[in-house]
Amino acid sequence: MLEVSPAAIKKWIQQGKLAAFRTPGGHFRIPAAEFERFQKTHGFGAGAGEPLRVLVLDDQRDVSDVLAASLRAVYPRARMETAANGWEGLLKVGTLRPDVLLLDLGMPGMDGFEVCRQIKRDPVIRDTRVVVMTARLGDVEARALEAGADGFLSKPFEVAAVHGLLARLLGARR
Repeated sequence: MLEVSPAAIKKWIQQGKLAAFRTPGGHFRIPAAEFERFQKTHGFGAGAGEPLRVLVLDDQRDVSDVLAASLRAVYPRARMETAANGWEGLLKVGTLRPDVLLLDLGMPGMDGFEVCRQIKRDPVIRDTRVVVMTARLGDVEARALEAGADGFLSKPFEVAAVHGLLARLLGARR
C-alpha cells in the first residue's frame, strides 16, 4: 500500500517513525490507526485515494460470490472479501476494516442482528457502514436499524439496488 520494500518499513519501525508490535512469531504488526496516521503524515496514497474495502457476510456462498463479482465490476480497485458466518465475519471486520459490510440477517449461530450490534458497539470499527440483507418478513427492517444498520435490502433484490444504496451511503468518499 505504501509502495516501498518491507526493508524500508522495518527501518521506519526501528527508527520509531512507525509504531508496531511483534507477534509471538516475531513478525511486525502495525495497528490500522497508526498506519493511517503515518500515511497522512508522510503523504503516501494521497493521489488516487484509498480503494474501497467491502466484506460480504452471507452463509449462502453463491449470494456472496455474485455480490462480490458484481461489485468488482463497478469498483475494480476495491478489496473484496467474503465470510460465511458471524464469527468469521467479525474477525474479518477487525482485520479488513471494511468501508461497507453487506450482512445477511439469517445465519446460523451468531445472526446478523448480533453481528451488527457488536460492530456498532466497538469504537474501532463502528464507522463501518452496515447494509443488512434478508428475505425475512415482518419488523426486521426496524430491528436491523435499531441494531445499528445503515441500510436495508430485502431479498431478492436487484444488484442495481446494492449499487445505488452504496453510492448513497458512501457519497463523495468513493
